[in-house]
Amino acid sequence: MSVQARTVTEDEADIRLDRWFRRHFPGLQQSLIQKLCRTGQIRVDGARADTSTRLNPGQSVRVPPLPEPEAPKPILRVDPNDEKDLRKAILYQDEHIIALNKPYGLPVQGGPGITRHLDGMLDALRYWAVVAGRPVPVEGRIDMPLKKVGGNRGERMAPADRNDPDGQRAITDYRTLDHAARKLAWLELQPLTGRTHQLRVHCVALRAPILGDEKYEEPDQNMAFSALVEGLSSDLHLHARRLVLPHPRGGHLTVEADLPSHMAATFKTLGFHAPQAKPAGITR
Repeated sequence: MSVQARTVTEDEADIRLDRWFRRHFPGLQQSLIQKLCRTGQIRVDGARADTSTRLNPGQSVRVPPLPEPEAPKPILRVDPNDEKDLRKAILYQDEHIIALNKPYGLPVQGGPGITRHLDGMLDALRYWAVVAGRPVPVEGRIDMPLKKVGGNRGERMAPADRNDPDGQRAITDYRTLDHAARKLAWLELQPLTGRTHQLRVHCVALRAPILGDEKYEEPDQNMAFSALVEGLSSDLHLHARRLVLPHPRGGHLTVEADLPSHMAATFKTLGFHAPQAKPAGITR
C-alpha cells in the first residue's frame, strides 16, 4: 500500500483521529496508530497530530503504508470449568457491559507458555495496594512518562524522559489510607491514564514498591520481601477495588470488588479495615 490522502467527510465531524483510522482500517492496532502519529507518518492537513486530535470535515488525513490486516483468530473452545469460574467472577452484566473481578494470578492475555488467560476465556461470555514503605508526602500525584524496555527481568515498563518519543504520559493520584508502623502502608491509587503496569512502576517511584512485586522492586529500596511481616503472602498485593465508567445508556456504572483472599488475610494481620464492596449500580 502506498501513501494516501483521504478527506474527512461531514458524517465524520469531531471524530478522534485514532477512531477515524479504525473506522477506515478495521483491525488496525491502537499501538501502531500511536507510533505512526509519534513519528509523524500520520498527518492532518500536513501537520503532525496525536491520536486524540478531533477531525473537521474537509481536512486531509495522510495515511502511510499500512500492514495487511491479520487473518481472523480461530475461535477457541473454553473449558467448562473455566467458564463456570469466570461466570462466578461477574460483578455486573447487561447488554452493553460485562464487569469481572479477575481472579489473582490469571493473566489477562496470552504469551510464551501461557495457554490459560482472560482473553481466551472471554469467548464464553460474547486497584487498593499494600506497599513496602510509607510514601512521603502521604498523598499526591505522580506524573511520570513510561516506556517499554528490556533487561535481565524480561520486558518491562520503565520511567521515560519527557522528551523521549517512545515515552507515554502516565498519571496516578495516590492517597495513604492506613499504615503499619512505617514499614507497610495501604494505598488508594487512582490511575488517570491506563499504561501497562503503571501503578506498579509509580509505586516504585514513591520508594514504596507493592508487596510481592518481584518484577519492579529495586535493590536499593526497602525491598518488598524484606518488609514482610512473618506469615504474609508473597503474592502481588494490588487489587482493582472500584471502577467508574460511562454507561452507553447514560449515567455512570460503578462496580466494586472485595479483596482477594491473600490481601484480605494481610489486611487482617495488619489491622487494616476494608469496607465491604457495594453492589454494582448505575447513577445518573
